[in-house]
Amino acid sequence: MLNPANFGLKENPFSIGLNGKIKCWAGLPDTRKALADVIASVRPDDVGASEFVVLSGAYGAGKSHALRYFTREINREGFGHAIYLNEIVTGAGLSFSALYAGILEQLQDDKQARLVDTVKNSIRNCMERMQKTDGHNVSADKAIENHVSRQDQALVKSLNNRGQIDVVSTTDDYSAVKSMASLFRVMTARIGDNPPPFGAVYLFLDEVENAVESRAPQQIAFFGALRSLVDEVTERFALVLSFNLPTTILEAAVPSALQERMTRPYIQCEQLTANGAKVFVKDYLEFVRPKNGFSPPQPFYPFSEQAIDTIFDRETALVPRRILMHLRRVWERAARYENLQPGDEISPEIADKILDGII
Repeated sequence: MLNPANFGLKENPFSIGLNGKIKCWAGLPDTRKALADVIASVRPDDVGASEFVVLSGAYGAGKSHALRYFTREINREGFGHAIYLNEIVTGAGLSFSALYAGILEQLQDDKQARLVDTVKNSIRNCMERMQKTDGHNVSADKAIENHVSRQDQALVKSLNNRGQIDVVSTTDDYSAVKSMASLFRVMTARIGDNPPPFGAVYLFLDEVENAVESRAPQQIAFFGALRSLVDEVTERFALVLSFNLPTTILEAAVPSALQERMTRPYIQCEQLTANGAKVFVKDYLEFVRPKNGFSPPQPFYPFSEQAIDTIFDRETALVPRRILMHLRRVWERAARYENLQPGDEISPEIADKILDGII
């Protein structure tokens, strides 16, 4: 049985599926810098205004990885909350109300509890201050009406009085976009002088090209709802849409009314350079090594650096998915059929034979 630990690797080290654990950044530094700037920009200690951007690139270029990487980083930090969804088309087709239901599912119990507790504490503090000023008891509803915008009062009352988010009808997209906008505003709102539940909210929607391929009425309704969402959440919110489409097709497929609301030019997820791919492999292998004091003989172990060069020379599209696919194939076949032993390095000759299908 192939045991990754024998080669200083964790279990399933070259996973390329969407459910695989994010181990490190996989992409060009410029892409990471551009997305990081969007994420920082919506924080209240930065500009604070909402951002709407589009991430585009070829299949396997690392778009999904990039969004999942920043989802993990944002949620691990805890200041804001990021939601990542890669299935915007359900069995019922393209529906904004179904998207809202998916977002509520992504709002984990601890995050929803944080939202409820913060809102309740804020309303309690507002009630106490109003009572001191007015000299008589003040109801929670009265405090909400005095400190929360009318469009968000229903949600705040639901959170404060019932400790939950009321779910809209799954067939009503208009109510869904209104409810989603209210949720994102409340998640980042200061009620009175109290701190908000979250510093910022991020919605990452992946594989949005599926919306372009949907029936025209659903497509028009969906993109119209996104436009309304962007219009209604103007602070401390970032919406990032990822398309597996070239920019020229995107410009023709996405409604101009939505494109006009983009806050930045398209962010391109491009294939890696040879040097960038080598840095990615080195960093990736470091992340998939167990933290038990294992010290590899060289950074690319169990591959020789020459074997890595051979793999890159044979690949016309240096994108993370294809690189990991080749690393997995070469490593597994070398261990199974070439009697690769712990401490051995995969030579370029063995890599060549495997890639040629000889092994």
